[in-house]
Amino acid sequence: YTYILNLPNPNVNYISISFCLDDNYILNAYVAIISILDNKNDNTYISFYLIVSKDFKRENIDIILSLYEQYELFNITFIRMNNQFDNVTTFRYITKSAYYKLILADLLPKLNKIINFDSDIIVYKDLFNLFNHNFNNYLILASPIFGSYKYRNQKKSYNTGILLLNLQKMRETNFTQKIKEIINNGFKDTKYFLHDQAIINQFFFEYIGDLE
Repeated sequence: YTYILNLPNPNVNYISISFCLDDNYILNAYVAIISILDNKNDNTYISFYLIVSKDFKRENIDIILSLYEQYELFNITFIRMNNQFDNVTTFRYITKSAYYKLILADLLPKLNKIINFDSDIIVYKDLFNLFNHNFNNYLILASPIFGSYKYRNQKKSYNTGILLLNLQKMRETNFTQKIKEIINNGFKDTKYFLHDQAIINQFFFEYIGDLE
């Protein structure tokens, strides 16, 4: 589903943001999006891309669309997933929707970059500076974690709750194909049970740069 009710104009800063979720996280995502819209600058226009599970309920789509009644300078696109992640291993509160962020380069072929948020976040400021962060040839920018969740004798690992993704470079390096090969070969996060975060840190550590 695509809903574009307010088209951007040349005088606004344009940002693309994605959330990957299922019905379990609808209220979290709703609050997160409100925090983004409440704290953006007046000249910031945001395109939201919600990657949702194949059985995502229509009433939950309507909950998100109700934001059009309260805010301006944004649009929402829903992309419903198929069954390609049905066989992934999940544990605790993490669901298969956590894996969707790993293939955004293919799901959003017309975008060069995007900020991806997990739904359990609150935003307190405008995001244009984050969106324009220099990639320095990295595929991914993320916040480092020191002292825990370390892989392969690394001094740090990276949290995947907030990611700036270089979608263009991901496509150039066949990132999505590599992800699918890892998952299809039976990947299981048996150390920390962090799933998508484990894949990023174990197999793509050298492609990640630091966010503050």
